[in-house]
Amino acid sequence: MYPDERDFAASTAAARINGYLGGHGDRARLAGEIDRLGLTGEARSALEAAVRQNGASEICPLPAAR
Repeated sequence: MYPDERDFAASTAAARINGYLGGHGDRARLAGEIDRLGLTGEARSALEAAVRQNGASEICPLPAAR
C-alpha cells in the first residue's frame, strides 16, 4: 500500500496507528478499520496486542480548557 516509507509516515494511517498506540480508540474501532491501515500481518498483530494491553479508551479526550 505504501511503497515508500515516507509516504506511510505522512499518511492518515500512521496518524491513526499512533493514536491507538497512544491509548486513543478501542478494540472494536480498531477492528473496523485495521484492514485499511496497510499493515503487514506482524505489524497488525503487534497493534492489536498493544491496544488490548493498554486498554485504550473508546473516544479521544479533548484537551483541557484554558
